[in-house]
Formats: sequence, structure tokens, C-alpha cells
Amino acid sequence: MIVVQAGDGRYAMAGDKVCAIAQQWGIAGFVIDGVIRDVAEVREAEFAVFARGLSPVPGQKKTLGTLHQPIT
Repeated sequence: MIVVQAGDGRYAMAGDKVCAIAQQWGIAGFVIDGVIRDVAEVREAEFAVFARGLSPVPGQKKTLGTLHQPIT
């Protein structure tokens, strides 16, 4: 399970492609303090995602995040 703290609730942290890749890598699911997109496709793939809501706007990939940090 991957836990993510989103920086901006306007942009989706994950969609069907990110979830499909995570599932292929053996990741059980995501817990996201933010929003996701492509919910129908993610449900169809039976990938577990717990998020605050939905947004059709894809996330921006401008900076790298940090690992093993406290979530607030």
C-alpha cells in the first residue's frame, strides 16, 4: 500500500495508467490525501484506492516528492 499526501487538490494524483502500473508491480493500493481520476477504469481493474475525491485534471510532474516522511 502506498500512502500519498497531495500538495494541490485541483490535480489528480493518480489515474488508470498509474494504478495499472502499480498493480503490475504488486502494489496493493493507494491511500491518497488528494484526488484521483479515471475512477471507472480503476474500479474495473479492482485496484484499491482511497482518496478525498475526484478531478478530471491530471497532475503536474514538475518536481519529485519525498519518501518516508510523516503525513499530516
